[in-house]
Amino acid sequence: MIEINNELQADVLIVDGAFDETFIQWSSEYFTKRYNWKYGNRSGAVNDESIFWISIDSEMGMKIEDDPLVTYIQLVAQREFQYHLNEVDDIYLNGHTYELDGTLHSDVPTTKSIGKNLWTLLYMPNYLNTDLIGNFEFMREEIDYKPGRLVMFPSIHTHRGLAPKNKSDLRITLAWKCMNITWKKQDNA
Repeated sequence: MIEINNELQADVLIVDGAFDETFIQWSSEYFTKRYNWKYGNRSGAVNDESIFWISIDSEMGMKIEDDPLVTYIQLVAQREFQYHLNEVDDIYLNGHTYELDGTLHSDVPTTKSIGKNLWTLLYMPNYLNTDLIGNFEFMREEIDYKPGRLVMFPSIHTHRGLAPKNKSDLRITLAWKCMNITWKKQDNA
């Protein structure tokens, strides 16, 4: 189901229910346990004080862009949101832990986005403690973190991941940053 949240006064698109519970649980375990996590990523500028976890490759050395599971999630997003992916600037896993909120930031400087249709896509795989996992803040409004949720928005809009409230949780989002896309034409049948 595609939901356009008009209360946010922005172009945020949300799809829930694109993945079944078994897939969501499996993908959460897969990204948590089979990817190499490194501490030291920043949301914004180099002097950004908010530092959190990032992963771009699996324990077997496979780059995230070559991972069949990541490709599958992207294809499901293309089907659900009705777009074609032309190219993507970056793909990575974000990991937030207790008290490590991200910083409000835009994924692309204004000058880079002029004349381009750049979007960011997020997949939310966590399925445990989701009431404590930390929401997604989009243009100063919170969007609930829900297992299997896909969130898509123009890359130029400010956003951040919020930290989990439980000290033992790792809040994960799979992100495709600055996707150049073409919207598919809708049939008016």
